[in-house]
Amino acid sequence: RVGQGERAGAAQRAAAAMGCTQSQSAESTLSHKVDDELRHARDKEARRVKLLLLGAGESGKTTFLNQFRVLHGDGFTKSRLRDMRAVIHRRLLTDVKEVIRASAEGIAGRPLEGDALDAAQRLLVASESSELTEETAADIALLWEDGNFRATWEGRSAYQVVDSWGAFAAQCHKFPEWGGPSWMPSISDAILTRVRTVGIVVENLLIDGINFSIYDMGGQLGERRKWIHAFSEVTGILFVAAISEYDQKMLEDSSKNRLVDALDLFKDTANKPFFKNTTIILFLNKSDLFRYKLCERKVPLNQSGLFPDAPDTFEYEDGLAWVKAKFRAQTKHKVYLHVTMATDTRNVEVVFNSCRDAIISQSLKDIGLLKD
Repeated sequence: RVGQGERAGAAQRAAAAMGCTQSQSAESTLSHKVDDELRHARDKEARRVKLLLLGAGESGKTTFLNQFRVLHGDGFTKSRLRDMRAVIHRRLLTDVKEVIRASAEGIAGRPLEGDALDAAQRLLVASESSELTEETAADIALLWEDGNFRATWEGRSAYQVVDSWGAFAAQCHKFPEWGGPSWMPSISDAILTRVRTVGIVVENLLIDGINFSIYDMGGQLGERRKWIHAFSEVTGILFVAAISEYDQKMLEDSSKNRLVDALDLFKDTANKPFFKNTTIILFLNKSDLFRYKLCERKVPLNQSGLFPDAPDTFEYEDGLAWVKAKFRAQTKHKVYLHVTMATDTRNVEVVFNSCRDAIISQSLKDIGLLKD
């Protein structure tokens, strides 16, 4: 009986050992699986390119983001385009009232007369929250063809209005095909639509197999303090500056020139210790408006009196060279500089393709796959 007991005990110990081994094997398999998943997650994160889209308000940052969506993302869904209707209608009425007031108060242009004055008075009391009506569209179309109104519009540097408003006003004579109850904004309309960025908007795009996360940061004075929350693990900065605004004042601070603010903001951003090893790409934006203002309207670069070093010229290349030098002088950091027109999809595509290699190279350096 003792022999049988010993054999039974040995069998129990063997079974326990086998169970233990199986348990350890299962735990080991699970551990390897977790390690693989963590490694995969780290590899995926390492391949993610984080870009900060920075710049002052109304510099064209969000227009760039919209172009990136069209070129590399889902573009504009029907739902998003439908939502743009109200934004465009509201912008049409908000800004036409600003032009009318600037004319009436002698800020720019000439006083309105006759039918144009009657249309202006109707528009001043029109609701900005309602759909565009036939009468409202007709009144805006009438003003757009009026010489005194257009003179005031041309002098818009003296007051606050969005540059793209004119493109919408020029369409109002097509109502209801454009702007009517069944009208759907086009991609071009959506790209031109100015929507103020509040907080941080993140767009994730897959470009040539690489995950890009683009952070569009609100550029108004009150929004800039939030930027620091996105400063970690940044691959590159896309800084947008509107070079056409050399004679304009800020919306948030009428005592400060917009180009001065853009230069100060770029200097502060490019020289932050956070971005010592970060790729910095500078978009000198609104080059078409800069050319028009300088070469056709003959607005001096030192119109504000704040740029005594500006050349006394109305030549585009001379003016552009001066602007480039002003920005380059703000930092010793290597800067990839591009002259842009964010409303032109083809221009944005060419520019982004040309700077993409620099961005990807920096990403490879960040994960140790490429040395300086």
